[in-house]
Amino acid sequence: MLWDQTPRLLSLPPNVTPSPVLFNYGRELTSATINAAIQGNEKNGVIDEKKVYDVLDYHIHEVASHGTHVMDIAAGNGKSLIGSEGVANEADIVFVQLPTDLIEYSGPQLFDKILDGVLYISALAKQQKKPAVVNISYGSYAGPHDGTSQWEKAIDNLLKIDDRAVVVAAGNGFEADCHAFGIIQPHQNSPSLRWIILPEDPTANTVDIWYGGSARLELWLTPPGATTAMGPVKLGDNVQIHRIGTSEIIGWAFHSKDLGNNDNHIVVSLNKTVIEQPAAASSAQGVAPAPNAQVNPISVPAPAGTWKIELRNVGQLMTRFDAWIERDAGHPGGARRRQSHFAPGDAYPGGTLSNLASGNLLISVGGYNAATQEVCRYSACGPTRPTGGQPVRRKPDVCAPAEGDVAGRGILSASSLSADPTRMNGTSAAAPHVAGLIALMFQYGLKKYGPKHTLNVDAIRDYITQGAQNAAQASAPLKPNRHQKVDVTRAHKQEDVWTDLTGAGKVNVAGTMNLL
Repeated sequence: MLWDQTPRLLSLPPNVTPSPVLFNYGRELTSATINAAIQGNEKNGVIDEKKVYDVLDYHIHEVASHGTHVMDIAAGNGKSLIGSEGVANEADIVFVQLPTDLIEYSGPQLFDKILDGVLYISALAKQQKKPAVVNISYGSYAGPHDGTSQWEKAIDNLLKIDDRAVVVAAGNGFEADCHAFGIIQPHQNSPSLRWIILPEDPTANTVDIWYGGSARLELWLTPPGATTAMGPVKLGDNVQIHRIGTSEIIGWAFHSKDLGNNDNHIVVSLNKTVIEQPAAASSAQGVAPAPNAQVNPISVPAPAGTWKIELRNVGQLMTRFDAWIERDAGHPGGARRRQSHFAPGDAYPGGTLSNLASGNLLISVGGYNAATQEVCRYSACGPTRPTGGQPVRRKPDVCAPAEGDVAGRGILSASSLSADPTRMNGTSAAAPHVAGLIALMFQYGLKKYGPKHTLNVDAIRDYITQGAQNAAQASAPLKPNRHQKVDVTRAHKQEDVWTDLTGAGKVNVAGTMNLL
């Protein structure tokens, strides 16, 4: 099955459902339609791929596609040029193609589509009375990181049904300098966080700050070259950031209480940048309320350089804050991404999980090198953020192969069409190993115990983590990354956060299956 969520303007070929029954956008290609197109364009065992795609009116824009790599690792049947099978090579496959335009910019609309995809697969599984595991090899840096985002809560609610599982890549942010935190006493200021914005950045740059709902902080910003901080941005404010002495908008900030966890939430978003000569400014750029109806301001690029973020505790309670810089996604207009980051001395690699990897019932996966047993230097680190009096939780749950050789190159897997296999690394490659393992668990349970056998997500996680812990004792354990260890630019080493980085250890298919 394939649900392509990309909007379609062209007429559809015969026998192609315009959109899934539960959703009113995109197009659906059923297994019967896909198989008929393949069988109708096969001669002497050779498939004319171009004709297959022409019949389906489906166009491949790149051969080294992320989704094909991921699915081949999880469930490849061994018929690609690579010649090797995925973890669960007999599994039924359902693809959900996210809208290409949203992939370029990420954001809430894309995560709405990801959630729709999870619901779609679960609905198909219910209709066909089959278990289902969903792999999500995607994520960004911003969010509450406590499992209370609307998407994590919706998926957790779905996972209360037996025979359902969702696996999420932990993320690749360990060395991205995307996270910082601090403790602020009443009537004290936080140390300044240095937010480095690069020139010629084609995307907006956003900082996401969270702190306890009973505390009260104010935000102050100092732009590059300024000597005076602008602010305050108080709880309840929603303001525009203006260029000095003008109504030109270079960004915005809001400060509100989040309904998902009752914590307080600050967002600062700056427009894309251009190269500017540094100015010896003696006054700050201003923050002002939204202009009245008679003013028609325009948005202009924000200045590149080091922005300073300062938080002032104006309440009566000591509080912790956590700040994340949102990940740049896609390549808008083909431009190169220019990821902003905190100064390395201000950043902390703990808590760098992707924004979907903190769910209570989701299974999140970090990455290691299968040849050296080293944890990948980029593999994101937990734990979750404490919120609402709840303790932190260990994430990721487990680690899986994300690299396949001593050089750190990725997992070799299939490309689209008949292109040569290519390598993909990152926790995106690690997650489908665990998704494939869960598919095997479902398959084994049905064959051994019959159709009434079920597995809930807590049992699935327990089997996987226990199998991983047993593997650590029986074979070579995970090791810190040697490159990260000797990198003098990295103030924090993997050893400093080892338990939060590795979860239960490296996944062990045989060890987990033996527990069933």
